[in-house]
Amino acid sequence: MDLGITKQDFTYEIIPDGVTLPIAFQGQLAAGSKRMYDTWHFFLGEENLRQSRIQLLLMGDPNRFDAYHAQSSPASGNRQVAGFYSMGKNQAVVKYDANRPAQNLGTTFHEISHLITAAHLGPTPPWLTEGLAEYFETMQVQGQAGVIYPNYSHIKLLRSNPLPGLTDYLTIKRSDWYSINRGRNYAIAWSLVNFLMSGAPGTYALQETVRQVHGNFCKPFSVEGALDKAYPGGLRRLEADWRKWLASGEFKVQQT
Repeated sequence: MDLGITKQDFTYEIIPDGVTLPIAFQGQLAAGSKRMYDTWHFFLGEENLRQSRIQLLLMGDPNRFDAYHAQSSPASGNRQVAGFYSMGKNQAVVKYDANRPAQNLGTTFHEISHLITAAHLGPTPPWLTEGLAEYFETMQVQGQAGVIYPNYSHIKLLRSNPLPGLTDYLTIKRSDWYSINRGRNYAIAWSLVNFLMSGAPGTYALQETVRQVHGNFCKPFSVEGALDKAYPGGLRRLEADWRKWLASGEFKVQQT
């Protein structure tokens, strides 16, 4: 019950296009989005949070989705995606497959995370915005709680491919990030955010980095420089700790 006493973090509108939604979908969406905002409460504090008005378009016809994607994001070329977002329309768009409910929800969380990140930080390096989106994509709603599961497909990819130096990875240009080793880049972004969110000192280093990015909204700013200062021992120590974590195989379930 909302008595108007608490500040509302977000409102959303669901637009089904050729889709019949399961009864549980809206409840899972509301609870999962709230858990994402709980994380942003930690990152920025309530005084710096912006209310988001999210429009979620779920499209059941793959051809209609692809045409809409090409129209909305012409710069993406013919890249096949399961979802995308538009800051101009404040809209998240998902290719809805009735036979894959878990994927539908994960893609929805991924795109909503992009909208929330862009609203608070403006343009950010792909490792940060995609890392957060990949992190929340594996969230499963249990009651009103959000449980973050490891992404085992990413883990398998990372263990079977040589990894670049962390500094080199963090400074990959956006155009190269999405075209060269795209799958590996997404997997590294997920692993880095997941590692940082697994506990101190990483969680506080990510919090400080996000706060620095927020304080320099849409200004020239070195995000990797902020992370270097925020993590004890800098990027060199972070890379050593992160690689040790990847090799350990101890990928624990996290709760928001």
